[in-house]
Amino acid sequence: MVRVFVVDGSGYFAEGIRRHLELVQGQKEMTEEVLVESVATGEDAIRMGRSHVPVLVFVDLSLPHESGLGLIRRFRTDFRDSKVVACSMYDQGWLVARTLAAGAHGYLVKSAGHEEFGRIVGVVLGGGSAVPDSVRRQWTLDCVARRIVSESVRRGFLSADDVLVVCGVIHGATTAELAHQFGCPESEVVSQRRALQERFNTRTAEDWCRIAMVYGLMPDSRDDARRFGSV
Repeated sequence: MVRVFVVDGSGYFAEGIRRHLELVQGQKEMTEEVLVESVATGEDAIRMGRSHVPVLVFVDLSLPHESGLGLIRRFRTDFRDSKVVACSMYDQGWLVARTLAAGAHGYLVKSAGHEEFGRIVGVVLGGGSAVPDSVRRQWTLDCVARRIVSESVRRGFLSADDVLVVCGVIHGATTAELAHQFGCPESEVVSQRRALQERFNTRTAEDWCRIAMVYGLMPDSRDDARRFGSV
């Protein structure tokens, strides 16, 4: 049995997740039974998880009385084998980046269609990290021009090439796209990325996001934070 938790204060979002999963199960001819359990609070989810560890957890970032990001961190600590997908009404790149840095394996916009839902869940269950297509388009390499990036380069924390590679990785750029940006062979990009992995001990998407946050390489969130509030 594939046990799925949906941490959702209202209960309405859980119904949508259940319908999406039923369609995925039908199209992919899954033989396992999928059990979707709606949980109102993070504490209830943690308590239930101690008895039956879920394969997949959907966490609503707009829980009324607790931090969705804090709950994601707890799940990643207490239930290391569970895959966690954050869910929100918003698709701002800075929010997605913060959520991945908190430990989420994927990010789902609540208005997503079935095709994107299936893609994100499939990637996450396959061991990868997945974000909405709209966010991938937003994440461009323009952050190299930001003042804080220039300061990091000036102080020698990162080289200009390092900045391009880190930004490219967190924005989903392929090796070929980065090579085009650099105007160099793909082998040089691979070497540069490997050097950064060894220097900062980065192995996962979450590790790359944390490095980007430390050096101020995430998109500026001040305008969006004022508009939508923090999580």
